[in-house]
Amino acid sequence: MPSNNKLITAIVVSTFFGLSGGLVGAMITRSYLLEKTFNIPMVGEIDFLENNGTPNIVIRGAGKVVVEQSAKVSETVTAANKSLVGIFKKIKSVKPTARGTSTEAFNPENFYQLEKNLGQGLIITSDGWIISDFIPDKILNAVPGTDAVYAGLKKETLGEYVIILKDGTVYAAEDIALDRATGYSFWRIKANDLPVTGFARRGDITNGKQVVAVNWDNWTWVTTIVGQPDTAPLVRSSDTFSGEIVLAEKFGDEFAGSFLFDLNGNLEALINKEGRIKPIYYFTTGISYLLKNKEVKHASLGLNYIDLSVLAGDKNAAKGALIYKDINGVALDPAGAAYRAGLRAGDIITAVDGTELSRDVDLAAIMTDYAPGDELSLDFLRGAEKLSVKVKLGELK
Repeated sequence: MPSNNKLITAIVVSTFFGLSGGLVGAMITRSYLLEKTFNIPMVGEIDFLENNGTPNIVIRGAGKVVVEQSAKVSETVTAANKSLVGIFKKIKSVKPTARGTSTEAFNPENFYQLEKNLGQGLIITSDGWIISDFIPDKILNAVPGTDAVYAGLKKETLGEYVIILKDGTVYAAEDIALDRATGYSFWRIKANDLPVTGFARRGDITNGKQVVAVNWDNWTWVTTIVGQPDTAPLVRSSDTFSGEIVLAEKFGDEFAGSFLFDLNGNLEALINKEGRIKPIYYFTTGISYLLKNKEVKHASLGLNYIDLSVLAGDKNAAKGALIYKDINGVALDPAGAAYRAGLRAGDIITAVDGTELSRDVDLAAIMTDYAPGDELSLDFLRGAEKLSVKVKLGELK
């Protein structure tokens, strides 16, 4: 009987240490190998962040979540790559002479090398419009003149570039439009049924959301939105596109000019050549105007303001946009829409077309929903008096 007890004890102890070793090995494999390879958290718990970056919800034992997350990332990258394009200087091929052999005739400079793109872009319409932060110097530095002069310059510039899709198809550049307010350009190629992605709406771009940066060179980076820069100016303009997105980790220079997607495959933001991340909602109204008029224009309200919600210490403090003088002593543009509608320095705008301004709904951001000539209603406070006024928006110059 004693010998039987010893045998049972030995079996139990062996089983315990065997299971423990297996669990430790699995944890090490997941936390070291998988996390290093895919840049995705693999250690049994995923944090969802609040606005201040602190964990709010923790999912434990999330093996299934991790697998589904990896699949989502892969699907997003695959779909995004189909909509990426490269912008290249047009090659003027040199034909081989009759005396040249096939070996002598071959010249790599007569072929497009995909790593030598001048810029990258993303297809935004199935019929060939593309957005990019690459702007040819000849167009960027053009001095305003007659329409005929600019049209000639644009035609000359377009003849110098081609657009190449990920599948290697080469297209001539048919048209180009500049958006000087955002620093982006829109290129047009003659094509149909091109793959496009959806745009995230303003309310969908939230802190704690996981996103994927994708570029022309097949680099990807998985990270999380954590907020906006702390360097935003106190006095802001209703007509600027200064708002940005901040990510949990800083990416490298290789992602300058690339694009940021959520795990549903929607375009969240654009990363410009300086590495600043601009939300896509800054561009959507300008894109709509482009599709109707073949040029980009933005609306102008024409005032400077302080976002009171930024100064608020608690949720019951004042909210809204206080019309205030900027560094040049200007609160309202004397020729602007707000001034013409009767608004004055010291007024506090509280709502736009019934949408209340708050920490999450900034005046400059909500103005991106409107086009030149649109009419909107502004609710505002003048002292203790609650007022409302109709404003017809001007055009941003």
